Amino acid sequence: MVFDFEHLQSDLKHARSLEFQRRAAKAPSLNFTAIDPTEMVNALQSTLFPELPTSVRVDFVDGSFLGCINHTMSAATAHIWLHDILNRPATPAQVFRHILIHELIHLTVEPREVDQKVTDHPPEFWEIERRLSPERKQVWHWIWFQCWSLSATGKDGRTCDPSYPGMR
Repeated sequence: MVFDFEHLQSDLKHARSLEFQRRAAKAPSLNFTAIDPTEMVNALQSTLFPELPTSVRVDFVDGSFLGCINHTMSAATAHIWLHDILNRPATPAQVFRHILIHELIHLTVEPREVDQKVTDHPPEFWEIERRLSPERKQVWHWIWFQCWSLSATGKDGRTCDPSYPGMR
């Protein structure tokens, strides 16, 4: 029997995500933004992803990410979690638009193996993001400068990487 490390890693990631969801769902933050992210994701889904039958909910939480989606490819519902640092009236609508598009793309592009490693962001993911979110570079610059304290003091100890594929 061959040990399947990739599937184990995927299962552990999914288990962590479910545990985070369970804890975060108990205490989502109130929305203080100038736009309604749920209305925006519904509009984006109907115009950019009309084939998706998925119902999407958006909440703000204190997480270790700017945006994250929990779903299965066959599920009728998905939940997008946005970091509380974005939950303020000054956050531009373009930032939400980009992050929500990025998360919605996960509903259409399945993780797959690239260079002998399973990734949630294969090359076709980035191609779709570049096509649907031409403002991604400006958004990442805003995030980089406005959220520096989050990226510099993240729970994982890492800093924001300007070479992140979303910046290209």
